[in-house]
Amino acid sequence: MLREMTITGGTCFGRSPLTVTGLKPASFFYGPNGSGKTTISRAFAGYGSLQLEPEWHDGTDMAVHVYNRDLVDQILRESNRMPGVFVLGENSVDAQKRLEQIQMTGGERDRAVNVYGRMQTSHSVAQDRQRGLLTV
Repeated sequence: MLREMTITGGTCFGRSPLTVTGLKPASFFYGPNGSGKTTISRAFAGYGSLQLEPEWHDGTDMAVHVYNRDLVDQILRESNRMPGVFVLGENSVDAQKRLEQIQMTGGERDRAVNVYGRMQTSHSVAQDRQRGLLTV
């Protein structure tokens, strides 16, 4: 069990290291945006220049698994990676792939916008003809 940890390198903590003591088997971190919650999870994940010095209850290092928005983003980007199915569910990964197909250049969204533009032009031409402003 983690008893204490010191984190250095996080911009939200300033130049002084952050030391967290009194940790329990289940400890929760909550606070407003910018207070350091994500920085703490990134320190556990070994992200960037953050350094984590954990102090374990019995001195034995334990495996740490970090579930944060960085992991979710990575799984969604690497859709062929197996953990995405288990973490997010197969339907979520499929939905993300479908959304990418719709939003890509030349995809369904672009085609729908193109059709809509042509329909508006045709409608305007029909209205002008009806008013007698255009001759065929």
